[in-house]
Amino acid sequence: MGKPIGHFWRRYYQSHVTAGIRCNIMSFNIVSCNMVFCNMVSCNMVFCNMVSCNMVSCNMVSCNLDVAFFYFTVTTTPVEILDYVCDHMSVA
Repeated sequence: MGKPIGHFWRRYYQSHVTAGIRCNIMSFNIVSCNMVFCNMVSCNMVFCNMVSCNMVSCNMVSCNLDVAFFYFTVTTTPVEILDYVCDHMSVA
């Protein structure tokens, strides 16, 4: 919250795209990280590969609780959620 939308995301994507991380607008947003959040069905090799979406970066703590709280309290846009999620993923 408070960050320019997409600023951190662009930096994250540019620094990790060579590692094969496919966490972008089409693969890691409210569509794949939704009410089911990040499970092994929506968050797999097709969406987020095992490098970026594993038991450390995409689990009940980083995806379910944080995103759910952020989404339902702020009701922000998918791009903002994306920015927020990737921010947390970079820490993991």
